[in-house]
Amino acid sequence: MLKRGQSTAFIIIGMLIIIIAIIFSYFTGLQRGLIKETKRSIQLPEHIEAVRSYIDSCIEETVPIAVQLISLQGGYLNPINYLETDNIKINYGYKDKVKLIPSIKIIENEISKSIKEFLPLCLDFSKFPNLKIEQKEASSAVTIKENSIQTRISYLVEITKDDNKFILKNPFINEFPIRLGKIHNTLDSVIDYQIKRNNIDAVNLFLTGFDYSLIKYEDSIIISLADKQSKIKDKDFRFMISTI
Repeated sequence: MLKRGQSTAFIIIGMLIIIIAIIFSYFTGLQRGLIKETKRSIQLPEHIEAVRSYIDSCIEETVPIAVQLISLQGGYLNPINYLETDNIKINYGYKDKVKLIPSIKIIENEISKSIKEFLPLCLDFSKFPNLKIEQKEASSAVTIKENSIQTRISYLVEITKDDNKFILKNPFINEFPIRLGKIHNTLDSVIDYQIKRNNIDAVNLFLTGFDYSLIKYEDSIIISLADKQSKIKDKDFRFMISTI
């Protein structure tokens, strides 16, 4: 049986717990309100948001096309050691018993270079006649994952309207559902097999689930992998390398 003093102590402790809960709830609600208010306060002006959305749409248009071009050429924007066909230069993944397939890091750098080269071709700021827009060269960081490609593009743009100047400098961060990493891993293992066995591992190509083709061209063989789960302009994403 509790004594009177003990009962009083328990009552006080219970009241303190309730008061603390009420205070915590109040400040949590206040904090959420402040966050919402902050988000509203940093909303971009309409004309600035229009420019940012336009740049972002150009990035979403340009990056997949650049990735596809590089992939059709064996991982390079400008192939180095390649088989030249009637339509395209396809970099060798294996030649003269040497493994030449580019690493993921090299392909990431090639995509970055292509973004720098192709993005300005998409942008036409004359679409905004009421704005004075000055731009600097874009820089980008590309990360190839197994099932996607992530880009972080820094593109400094100065926008002036009615003597009011705004600098758009936050990076554009996008992710594209292109399974380049998975295809690269497959081709890398195919080249390793060819080095050891002096033969193309068609069984492994079949088991990957990708649509593959082995095309004889002069003294070389073109290995082509297409992925139905990765679409670019409603077409299956495709990576090609040549071997000899």
